[in-house]
Amino acid sequence: MITGHVNADYEAIVVDNLHGRRGETRRLEAVVDTGLSGFLTVTPAIVTELALPFLMIGRAILADGSEPRFLVHSTVVLWDDQSVTDDVEAADTTPLVGMRLLERYRLCAEAHDGGGVTIQPCADSPSRLVPIGQRYRLRPCLRRSSAPSSPPSGDKAPVASELLRRLTSMTSAVGIIWYTCRR
Repeated sequence: MITGHVNADYEAIVVDNLHGRRGETRRLEAVVDTGLSGFLTVTPAIVTELALPFLMIGRAILADGSEPRFLVHSTVVLWDDQSVTDDVEAADTTPLVGMRLLERYRLCAEAHDGGGVTIQPCADSPSRLVPIGQRYRLRPCLRRSSAPSSPPSGDKAPVASELLRRLTSMTSAVGIIWYTCRR
């Protein structure tokens, strides 16, 4: 179980530990943002400090229709007492925990200054973590693919249809985020 608190601005705050490329650890206080459909957003300074490896350029569609681009890096996050390899978006904003990191978890926040925040696995959901050596990686969620321009065939058809389903279901008041590979 992950715990945190609600601050005076009514933001749910949780603490994560990020691990850098050289093994260093950075304690991170992040706001839970239910309007962020990505995993985790940190400042470019944190990305530089931890020397996080670059993955791709991401693009967001915000509620106002703007489409900012941002760099996406890889990191290891301590999430629910498990080391999880995850994508992290670099943006000039308060660090944010998005809905993809909360997938299959229950979020509860006492909405008052100093109120408690708990995040725990949903009892009826299978684990989304799969072992890789001593670390875990999130099950593939198609976040590194762009929507295909034509329907794929063969064994890629279920993957593409799942991608399209997820892209169309990621609406929120704040915006929609999806990733476009630019390597």
